[in-house]
Amino acid sequence: MKKVLMLSLAIMMVAGSAMADHIGIYADQQGVNCVGSITPGVITSIYVLHVLDGTASASQFKVQDNSGLLNTGAATNPAFLAIGTWNNGISLAYTNCLGGPAITLITLSYLALSAPAPCLGLSIVPDPTEANGIVKIADCNYVELQATSGRFFFNGDETCPCVEPTATEQSTWGKVKSLYR
Repeated sequence: MKKVLMLSLAIMMVAGSAMADHIGIYADQQGVNCVGSITPGVITSIYVLHVLDGTASASQFKVQDNSGLLNTGAATNPAFLAIGTWNNGISLAYTNCLGGPAITLITLSYLALSAPAPCLGLSIVPDPTEANGIVKIADCNYVELQATSGRFFFNGDETCPCVEPTATEQSTWGKVKSLYR
């Protein structure tokens, strides 16, 4: 019975940790559309959002631009203290402990001279100065945590995945069971 209880507890802990904060780029400020359209000759705004699972007080990341489009501006949320730049690595300290569902961190503006190719866009990646190589957030107790990261595509389609793939380690069921013996 003790083994079953320990295994159940471990499964619940893994399931709970699957719910994580997310730093992504969206066509809307609600964090729904990670694919947007852009009309040549018209400036289009997109949003870097912190989609929260709970509450948070800071974030650290970089926006990697592979769109081939002209960036015409970037505005960091004026309520936050920003160290660095969006395209070289940025750390943002929020005004106070904030809840979600989503917080706008940065508004980016782009101009296309012609229609971009599908699956070219922007990605959230770790800040190059971050020692552990992760996209990082801080909870309201200032505990640093890893956040998931996302991508945005101008004129993308269903073949363009918005969420970065998650690395996994291969194991056998026997190895997992042996942890609880």
